[in-house]
Amino acid sequence: MEMLAENNLQLPKITTEDMCFSTEFQKDKCLNKIHHDLLIFEIYLLHVKETFRSERNTVESIEYKTKILAGAVKRMMKSSKTESDDKETQTDTQIPQVLKSENLWIQKLTNRLILQAFIDYIQKTARAVRYIVTFHGGNKI
Repeated sequence: MEMLAENNLQLPKITTEDMCFSTEFQKDKCLNKIHHDLLIFEIYLLHVKETFRSERNTVESIEYKTKILAGAVKRMMKSSKTESDDKETQTDTQIPQVLKSENLWIQKLTNRLILQAFIDYIQKTARAVRYIVTFHGGNKI
């Protein structure tokens, strides 16, 4: 349990400040956040693919579909230049340092935490995109 307490992964998540929930929904801010976080998850998924060799094909499929989703979200945004493009380079060098471990148990735990966070994130992303399409006349993906 000590390892769980020491876990300092800063996995992306959608919060109320991101304006992706129906009570205070802001389309542009929400889509920008989703796009940025999907780019971050691509880095985490790369780590999972490298350390979870038995499910490499599955992780590659998830990685590919995440890239497609990020592209679709970017097309839904009004402006072609997003702040997430700038943030991507900042996180690219920081994340691998956190993920490196020689301990197999820690690698498996890290992969599980990444995949659980990814599932939660995709569920909230799906809700936000459905909300946009339904109530804001957004382009269907």
